[in-house]
Amino acid sequence: MAKPVSGIPVFPTESRSVSVRALEEELASLWKSVAEARDPSGSTPVTRAALLTLIAVVPGDDAAQWMAAAVGRLTEGTPCRAIIVQLESAGGVPEPLAAFVSAHCHRVAGGRQVCCEQVTIRATPAGDAHLSNLVLPLLLPDLPVVLYWPEVALMMAPEARPVEPARGAQFLCDLDPFVDQVILDSALAAETGAFLSRALALAERPQGPGMRPIDLNWVRLLPWREALADAVDQCSIDPMTIIGATIETISQPGGSLPVRPRLLAGWLRERLARSTGGAFRATISPVAGEGPAGRIVGVQFDIAGGQSMAIQMESGALVVTHAGGDPIRIPRPIDPDDDLLCRVIERRETDAYFVRALRMAAADDSDGAIDPGP
Repeated sequence: MAKPVSGIPVFPTESRSVSVRALEEELASLWKSVAEARDPSGSTPVTRAALLTLIAVVPGDDAAQWMAAAVGRLTEGTPCRAIIVQLESAGGVPEPLAAFVSAHCHRVAGGRQVCCEQVTIRATPAGDAHLSNLVLPLLLPDLPVVLYWPEVALMMAPEARPVEPARGAQFLCDLDPFVDQVILDSALAAETGAFLSRALALAERPQGPGMRPIDLNWVRLLPWREALADAVDQCSIDPMTIIGATIETISQPGGSLPVRPRLLAGWLRERLARSTGGAFRATISPVAGEGPAGRIVGVQFDIAGGQSMAIQMESGALVVTHAGGDPIRIPRPIDPDDDLLCRVIERRETDAYFVRALRMAAADDSDGAIDPGP
């Protein structure tokens, strides 16, 4: 897809309130106004483009504004129709349903503008029953549908059906057959065990219509997964000799272990237990420190013969200490988290390793897969 040309002005439209009864007509009017935009040099050709439909369900105005900014960045490289469903409480909102339309436009090489539409639907609990009737007709035919709803896993029962009386349960049930992928975020999960079991139930459903999950926390682990593989290669370690790992993670005293280190432990066990004949053990060690709960502080590998290897991630570098030797610094680019959601939407791929790590992480702790430590 052509990228925007920097320094050349574009003409995004301002968000405007529209009738919820005639959203398609309002969208046609939006494109007419966009097409009439002019730059100082004269007429500006406009192309309406979409590779997918993105539905984002978010709580309140701040989250909706953050999502709109993310959509603006996403459409620079992945044009889409974005539908933001803003769930509001009943207090302070004058009407149960309100809709707004806007366009994200980006100038590309050749002077052409590529524009993508955004529909924002603000709903109170009284308007929830009408969400399906509003959103489903807006799905673009024959194109993938991606759903961003971070709390979906906590709304699902083990049989992967919406739990009543969770808000939005019927809307979610109606969306399910049309959605190809649902993006979760286990960083928001207060109940680790419930999240893991319910996300796994979603992931292991029989093939067919219905959403497949991916967790943003799993994607956040990519630098660590790459770092651990690089460290083993750098020190010429035979993976079959790695018999254990200790994962140090920020965790609140008395709280459940966050999902992120459990996913990393599950991934390590899935990858290494087969090499060691099942003898590999992953231990999660909560530590005090700055940063969000679940942030990985360091990983130590126990190697047969009494050796060990410690891996830490510093700003712009991987620091590896093996067998008591001098630390080895491996430069690594800093990967900002701001556009994480955009990268996941752009890739839209099923990650088999995520499902395997999820299966291991959701297993009963008594099988020795994960030891929370003291």
